Amino acid sequence: MNEKYLPRIADEKLKLGLATSGAVLIVGPKWCGKTRTAEEISKSVLYMQDPGHAEAYKLLADTKPSKLLTTI
Repeated sequence: MNEKYLPRIADEKLKLGLATSGAVLIVGPKWCGKTRTAEEISKSVLYMQDPGHAEAYKLLADTKPSKLLTTI
C-alpha cells in the first residue's frame, strides 16, 4: 500500500473474527475503507473479479469453496 494506513475501530473485531473463523464478511457503504482494512489485516487476499482467474474462482466457489480460503 502506498498511503499510510489509518487504524479503524473495527480492526480488533476483524482480527478476532479472522482468528476464530478464518474468514469474515465485511459490509458497509462504498468508500468507507472495507477493502483497505481487510488488506491490512488479512494474511491473504483473493479478488473474485480478477480477470485472469475469475472463471476458475467461480467454479471453485460452486464446487469446493474451502479451496478459496486457504492461507498463502
